Amino acid sequence: MLFKLIVATVPNDLRAKFSESQASAWGGLESVPGFMAQIGGWVDDRPDSAAIVAYWKSEKFYSDFMQEQHDSFANQRDTYSALRVHTGHVILTMKEADPRVAIAKAGVLRVSDLTLRRDSSPLFLAMQFDIWRPGLVSSGGMLGNTLSRLGRLPDRFASTTFWRSADALRTYMETVYPALSVQAKLKDHVEEMASYHIPLEPCWSVVAPRSDPG
Repeated sequence: MLFKLIVATVPNDLRAKFSESQASAWGGLESVPGFMAQIGGWVDDRPDSAAIVAYWKSEKFYSDFMQEQHDSFANQRDTYSALRVHTGHVILTMKEADPRVAIAKAGVLRVSDLTLRRDSSPLFLAMQFDIWRPGLVSSGGMLGNTLSRLGRLPDRFASTTFWRSADALRTYMETVYPALSVQAKLKDHVEEMASYHIPLEPCWSVVAPRSDPG
């Protein structure tokens, strides 16, 4: 499964135009082979930033789309001042193997873009299983999580967690996350981390139907 994170810098006078374009430009995407979902919204504490997350069944499907169809879907270059795009492969899922199950109930996302210290990946991945998975799965309102290795780099990851509501995420950040961070020795192996809390804009969401709805 391929993961894609887009972070756009959107000046205040272009917010409405960007949102309208995001809501209207991607119609039909759900029928493109290999497409799974695309969701996003405005970053909570950064009024000039929008973040969009997408999932594809494989890199081949995504590559074919980018080469053959992408430009016919969207031309949004005049709705933002800067754009950063990151892709990678999903290497771990929590609670739901298909992110569309969590997306159907999610109200907010937390995306953490992490760069680890050199040779820290084995410890980081071990902590995903030993500390983060049980801590997240037991947190009320946590619907699912995907961990992706970005850009084929050994020390760059994106952790994306789907939450039922902003209140559920806030409770987790205040009462659970601090202790998990200490237990997982986060400061020992993370060089840099940027986190985005993203209340989802329903009109930006495009989700392909699942063939196995049960």
